[in-house]
Amino acid sequence: MAEKKFALVVDGIVVNVVDVSSDSWLEQQPDPENWVEFTLDNPAYIGGEYVDGFFYSHQPYSDWVKFEGKWQAPQPYPTDGFRYDWDVNSHSWVRHN
Repeated sequence: MAEKKFALVVDGIVVNVVDVSSDSWLEQQPDPENWVEFTLDNPAYIGGEYVDGFFYSHQPYSDWVKFEGKWQAPQPYPTDGFRYDWDVNSHSWVRHN
């Protein structure tokens, strides 16, 4: 059997993550309803949040918002091929030198 990944979620916060190889593992847990399976497409992070079926890492910047399992900037990342960094003061992407 392939390994499965589970996150222990308490009050919306991920407090533990485990890899298991047994289907019976979950049944042996005292609170199996608090364990949520996750994948590498939407990984769980200890200290992160679980909201509306999605896992979120720590919020990278105060003005970023949650959207379908990822934090998003208030404006899209430029697609002109240059590298940009988020500037917290101007709330915009600034071209990296």
